[in-house]
Amino acid sequence: MSSLSLNLAFRYLKSNRGGVFSFTSLLAILGLSIGVSSLIIVMSVMNGFERELQDRILGVVPHAVIKSDNTINNYQLLVDNINKLDNIKSSSPYIELQGLASSGSGGRGVSIIGIDEDIEPSMSILPDYMVIGSLDNLKEDSSIIIGTWLAAHLDVGIGDTLNITTSDIKTTIIGSFPQSLKVKIVGMYELRSELDQSLVLISHKLAQKIKMIGENTTSSIRIKTDDLFSADTIARDVIKSIDGDLLNGNFFEIITWKTTHGTLFEAIKFEKLLKLITSEYKSSLTTWINKKKIIISFLAGTLVLTIFLFNFAPKELIAPEDRGAFFVIIKAPQGSGFNFTKSKAEDIEKLLLPELGKGEYRKLIMRVPGFGRSSKQVNSGFIIVLLEPWKKRDRHGVKIMRESFGKISRVPGVLAFPVMPQGIRTGGIQSPVQF
Repeated sequence: MSSLSLNLAFRYLKSNRGGVFSFTSLLAILGLSIGVSSLIIVMSVMNGFERELQDRILGVVPHAVIKSDNTINNYQLLVDNINKLDNIKSSSPYIELQGLASSGSGGRGVSIIGIDEDIEPSMSILPDYMVIGSLDNLKEDSSIIIGTWLAAHLDVGIGDTLNITTSDIKTTIIGSFPQSLKVKIVGMYELRSELDQSLVLISHKLAQKIKMIGENTTSSIRIKTDDLFSADTIARDVIKSIDGDLLNGNFFEIITWKTTHGTLFEAIKFEKLLKLITSEYKSSLTTWINKKKIIISFLAGTLVLTIFLFNFAPKELIAPEDRGAFFVIIKAPQGSGFNFTKSKAEDIEKLLLPELGKGEYRKLIMRVPGFGRSSKQVNSGFIIVLLEPWKKRDRHGVKIMRESFGKISRVPGVLAFPVMPQGIRTGGIQSPVQF
């Protein structure tokens, strides 16, 4: 059999015109080799991307979050009821905050997540990626767990103290101002993804304290499903199952990873399209390999299609998230006094104030001097712009922030720019883009 195969191969490899080799046969072999190599490489890259996507990013991002227009009282009853439903792996109370983490070496916008440290191992992969400490350390008072990249950026380590300033407003007899507290670093994780620089964890009890809600109260319920891509359908079924005393006068809505990371969802759909194309390509290649007259045309068409996909495939698969707020950083020239900086900050505030009540801006909070390392520099300022909830506005937070830059830049004599709190992005660990 081996001798027969070699004889047939050599017969069709020779040229009919007396040459040693047939140009068409060599071209077909070369095309087949390139095609099979391309197929193997594309499938390997796509499989690796899908595994990285699910294991590192979607292993931490909530599959779905059930939110209420009011705080959820006696949430444990609701969690127990949800855990009994089909397609639900686990559920837990969940509080998400936006804030600024700062130390003596600088500051950075972060997403602060209040978790139940006892349930978290069944909700995400974070416990498997702890490099120092464990989630149980969050049971200590005023403690926090951060990513290794953020720790390096802020030049802090285990046992050090971080200043956390949140967008939640605390009102006293002397006025209203963002809540600020000091927390102790009790653990670090390393996912080797963008989450390492923007996600920090605190206990659910500490998050309740920041939100100033009761012990048996939470702001939302996080659920983990058995089918990531059907999370929206499963979450809707969960809401339909909530009735009677569990409703407690609340109106529930769902936010899934497809909503908060829409471009990420599009990336996965695009990946599936590429898989379909490669499958059809393999089938077509098997059919065309015996048709020598059209093999050159086929290879040329494949080359054109490859160039087309390379030029038009989205280069950014994960866009910046809509965090519901953005910061305006203000920096006056060196040597400027408090009154000068304050007047410039007020000028910027006056340009933004007309947007309040128009469906996008909810509240403005101004502070001179700024936060963290800039708190002692009178030539610095900080404005927190809180946006309306997603359901009450039509535009993405990034578009609103970019539009504000056109107004802010009109104030002379001061450097001012808006910054969106960081979310998940592709392209490795980078500094945030500022407009």
